[in-house]
Amino acid sequence: MPKAEVGRWVVEHLRRRGLRQVRVLILASHEHVGPQDRCAETVRADLDATTVTVDDICDFSRSRAQREPGPHPLDLDAAGSAGGRSHDRS
Repeated sequence: MPKAEVGRWVVEHLRRRGLRQVRVLILASHEHVGPQDRCAETVRADLDATTVTVDDICDFSRSRAQREPGPHPLDLDAAGSAGGRSHDRS
């Protein structure tokens, strides 16, 4: 899914829940800077009271993450604002 579409999905998800003043953190990589910026711009433009932070210092590697077996997809519709499951890779 293109990052601008991800941004629109985030906006619609927050609007459906009546959330207008939120903080969005994008854990970014150095692999897809342009699309990540477009996602952030979409969220900023459509939710005026939203703070968007793009953090590219976490050294996230999208290509490495796609090769490794990882956590289940995040279920944002589950109980709580960010339900879902994660696991420890240690």
